Order: sequence, then structure tokens, then C-alpha cells
Amino acid sequence: MRKSSKGQKRKLVQSEKPCYTVKKAKERRKKMNIAVYLGAKSGNDPIYTEAVRELGAWIAKNGHTLVYGGSNVGLMGTLSDAVRENGGKLIGISVKVEKILNARRDDLDEYIEAENVQLRKQLMMARSDAFIAIPGSLGTLDEITDIMAAVKLDLIKSPCILYNLKGYYEPLRAMLNMMMGEGFLSDSEVKGVTFADTFADIVAALQ
Repeated sequence: MRKSSKGQKRKLVQSEKPCYTVKKAKERRKKMNIAVYLGAKSGNDPIYTEAVRELGAWIAKNGHTLVYGGSNVGLMGTLSDAVRENGGKLIGISVKVEKILNARRDDLDEYIEAENVQLRKQLMMARSDAFIAIPGSLGTLDEITDIMAAVKLDLIKSPCILYNLKGYYEPLRAMLNMMMGEGFLSDSEVKGVTFADTFADIVAALQ
């Protein structure tokens, strides 16, 4: 571990070998590392910005740590600002892509740079005790469906939450229902996945 020129703890991770331990049932910690997947854009509706501000403030005020992509733009920037403004800690896990690295916050408590996207997702899973997807784009969808697949395989028993603002994730819920209706998925395999329509639903799922 070494510090960057601006004082960040910086860790470079280059191995492509699995770097996480399979998470079986473990006692939920009172203080959690909460992974949040969300966009580098803010979206067209202010409701998304307001929602992530509320979530970021709650994470910090309850002593939790945010684990995310480390960016300072879009919803990622708004969320991390809210955490920092309320005294919370930030762990950024990114990948070696210039476009992404150029948007990195310079005040992260810890920064981990993965060699590729697959390794980054493994690191996010390994470092986190709960997983939340805010409305976002393809990267957000890719990351949260990886967590959903891990829940299905019983690899993790951590909360997996989709913040269903404005019904954003209804098409995904419909897809899961289609899978179950066609016999490819059972209800028990996704019982650990929560579609949260309100912020109160998120808090309840984390407790």
C-alpha cells in the first residue's frame, strides 16, 4: 500500500486470479462497507440526485463506508460528496481506463486500481457487506446482475438491493418473473434480491 501525491492510500491490483473469499452466512456487521453501483451521469430527473444525496448522508451518519467506482462526476460524484460532507469514508475501486481515471476523486480514503473490469467486480464484492444499485447505465446493470447471480448461487448472503426509483427496474423484475414462469429460475434463488421502491425500503433491507 502506498500513498499518492495527494495523500490517498493507493493499491494497484494486477493479478487476474480470484481475489475474494466466497461469502457464506456471516453475522451482519453493525458498521458496513456498502457498495453502490450508479451512473457517471446524473440523469434527466432531479429525483435521482436527491435520492443519492439522501443515501449518502445516511451511509455516513450511520457509520458505514461507501465502496464505489471512485468518480467525482454524475451521480457517483453527488453520492460521494454527500458521504464526505457528513463525515463518512470513501473507498474507490476503479479500473485502468484513462476516461475513468481522469474523473477520480482526489480525497478518497482508499483507492484500489484493478487491471481489468472482471477483477474490479471481484474486488467490489470482496470489500463489501451490502450491494445497492441506483438507476444507471450498462455498467450498473452489469455489476448488479453479477451480484444477483452470486446470490442465486448462494455465494453471498449479503443484501442485494435495486433502488426502483420511478419504476426504473420494473423491466428487470419482469424479466425475473419471465425466467420463473418459464422454469429457468426459482423464487427461492432470488429471495435475497430486494426491489426497493422507497428509501425506507433500503434501510429496512440493510437492517
